Amino acid sequence: MLVPLLALPLRDPLGNLLAQRWLDVLGGLAAVVLLARHVLPGRDWPLAGAAAAAALLVAAPAGWRFEYLADQPYGVALALALAGLALAEPDLAGRRPPRRLAAGLALVLLAHWVNAAAGLLLVALAAARAAEDLLSGEPSAAVGARLAVDAALLGAGLAAGQLSIALYPIVTGHPLRLAVGLLPPRAWPAAWGAILARAWADERGWAAALALAA
Repeated sequence: MLVPLLALPLRDPLGNLLAQRWLDVLGGLAAVVLLARHVLPGRDWPLAGAAAAAALLVAAPAGWRFEYLADQPYGVALALALAGLALAEPDLAGRRPPRRLAAGLALVLLAHWVNAAAGLLLVALAAARAAEDLLSGEPSAAVGARLAVDAALLGAGLAAGQLSIALYPIVTGHPLRLAVGLLPPRAWPAAWGAILARAWADERGWAAALALAA
């Protein structure tokens, strides 16, 4: 409930609602740009991120756009986590100042407060980026160090997210009425297939545009 907390000083109901939606939309669009920065470091990520954000606003189906930008926490969580990973990257001299690492960790922890599973996607993305960097000829030591830092930050975030879920009944005095945990790995391919099939059936035009752009 980070966004409601940030909007708490606004006591007017309409002003509070608009502030929350503004923060959600900002986070959702920032996540797209930061995602481009994460996978295209040192390349044309500003252009790719801006184009992707514009395409989301112009071409995405209205229902999907509303769910991502205004109703679900995924955009805000991804924006915070990706900003944290960006802060933890080495500077031009190859150093990681402790203050930047601490700030990056704080943002990753906030991301997992918003969405306790945010790191699952980003761990896979960090591994894919490391593989691409190795294929591009980057030194294996630098790639390994970056992957280790990303994995450590995201692992800490995932642990904190699970801890917050476990503490919920203790802190609030109410039982947790939410199914949590991972599906068994053997069920993942069928689940992914079901998600893709449903997305294709509901938003075939948007899915085709994404596939063409990719």
